[in-house]
Amino acid sequence: AVPNSLFRPAQESLRTRFASMIPTYPGHIYDIYRVNRVVGAGISVPNANQWNAALSEMLKALGPSHQVNAVVVFAKTDDPNYFYALQDAWINGKKNDVVLVVGVDDFSKAPLWVEAMALTKNNLFQVKLTDRVRALSELTPATVVPALEDTIRSDFQRRPMADFKYLE
Repeated sequence: AVPNSLFRPAQESLRTRFASMIPTYPGHIYDIYRVNRVVGAGISVPNANQWNAALSEMLKALGPSHQVNAVVVFAKTDDPNYFYALQDAWINGKKNDVVLVVGVDDFSKAPLWVEAMALTKNNLFQVKLTDRVRALSELTPATVVPALEDTIRSDFQRRPMADFKYLE
């Protein structure tokens, strides 16, 4: 029912169609310890500094307690298949990442579509997160970040490295 899986990457047509919209993974550290975790794909994120500050503030507590990192990608497309192209390009994100991908047209309106990728023991985590964000009537740091924080607190279960010992 989905166009990709762990063993079959996104179709070449998806990768080609969205190639210009795939951002690089946000890992550039600046100002000694800051990282921009909010990314716009085909759109400039208004108040990006506020978004990044809100995410950083949230991760001050959740980062150490839940061993999690959060990234939010806003994509200016009404096609939810963009998620699969991004997922393929980022190889599902990093081990402790929660990557929230939101299709937008305008930040003052409800999201067009929402998807999430996370390597967690709780399979319902992505469903609950996408449902919470999809229900928002507008996209602001004051609405999205608390939904992300509450869902991580209640449902994110980090996979320990021992789960991947078989890959040695």
